[in-house]
Amino acid sequence: MSRRLAGRSMYSRFRSAKFIFFMSLCNALVMLMNVVYMYNRGEIIQTKQEIIREVIRTVPCEEDNEKEHKAKVRVKYFDDEKQRHEEEETENELPLCTNVTKPDVECELPFSDFNYPLEINMTKLVYTCKHHGHVSETVITKYTHIETLLPTRSCVYGGTKGSQRDVFMIYLIKSTPTNYARRNAIRKSWADEYKFPNIRLVFLMGIPDRSTLNEMVVAESKEFGDILQLDFMDTYYNLTLKAIGGVRWTAKNCPAAKFAVMGDDDYYVATDFMLSLLEHVYSVQPTKVYMGGLIHSAKPQRDKSAKWYISPADYPFNRYPPVIRGGTLVMSMDFVIDMNIVIPYTKTIRFDDVYFAILAYKLGVKPMTEDRFAFRKVRYSDDEFRTVLSSHGYKRPFELKHAWRCHEIMQELARENSTKKTCW
Repeated sequence: MSRRLAGRSMYSRFRSAKFIFFMSLCNALVMLMNVVYMYNRGEIIQTKQEIIREVIRTVPCEEDNEKEHKAKVRVKYFDDEKQRHEEEETENELPLCTNVTKPDVECELPFSDFNYPLEINMTKLVYTCKHHGHVSETVITKYTHIETLLPTRSCVYGGTKGSQRDVFMIYLIKSTPTNYARRNAIRKSWADEYKFPNIRLVFLMGIPDRSTLNEMVVAESKEFGDILQLDFMDTYYNLTLKAIGGVRWTAKNCPAAKFAVMGDDDYYVATDFMLSLLEHVYSVQPTKVYMGGLIHSAKPQRDKSAKWYISPADYPFNRYPPVIRGGTLVMSMDFVIDMNIVIPYTKTIRFDDVYFAILAYKLGVKPMTEDRFAFRKVRYSDDEFRTVLSSHGYKRPFELKHAWRCHEIMQELARENSTKKTCW
């Protein structure tokens, strides 16, 4: 009897062990599936130690201690007539109209014949408008879109003993209603107004196609007060309307700020480096600043299946004026105000960065560039990340936060390295 009970007891224990093993295996599989799901959503958060381990490889050794890791100003000024990059050959180029003899053949005009409407002296128009309050030219671009949501933050900030000072720089970030997490990451990282009290942050967007999503945008605006929404559908080909709305609002509400930086919400920006650069630029050239990553000889895309296609009817020339990429476009406030004056007298184009390039060209404002405006994604492990001003391709919100945290740690380690003379 006791042997039979003992056998049953051993069998029960064996079944219990199998059950426990099976349940443990199931739990492990569930945890693995959750990890994969979180990774795909971009929600795995690195610890500070993990970031430090990633940063260690990029921190200089003792022989590099004398190098300055903060912003180095290497601004280049480009004269369109004297300094010209090699033009890249692109597919689907059209023949010049001077070489076309057959009717109904699409062709291009040489950029030397550039006469984008209105073909008038824009600098004279700006002068007349500022000094007389009106001009005789007829408006050809009526901006009829109204603001449905407005930022509530003022463009002044409190100084010592209750004094007020003008904001130095305002970020105008083009976003879409669905990108709440990305906007929140920017608020808490490189555009944190509490960390940088002399900046302001405004997100530019249109109306989403779903009313429930717009209700969420309204709630977000009430919570943060940093959204400028305009009453057109939020689509890619309305980016120029979005950019014009930002220019109009800024010229009216923040004319005393020194600079406006217009960008996209998938960019990382080293704001401390940006402020350092712009303080230097302001001390040397406080006006007529149009700066960023330069495309000097950009050509219009004539492939009708391409995202950036534009017809010869909309833009007939074989080259654009020098274009500053729209991902990070730096403008002095006088340039913003002048653009706001000439926009009604300049034909629009669907690409906002090209449109701003046309405005700058017609106003006689020459582009400035700096090597540290990166259109590609500069990763934390890249040596270039230590000094980069802005970098494209940070689509996941956690990456934006990590890039900024990594930047802060690198600056902290660089300072410690310069005093302790140690090599990590």
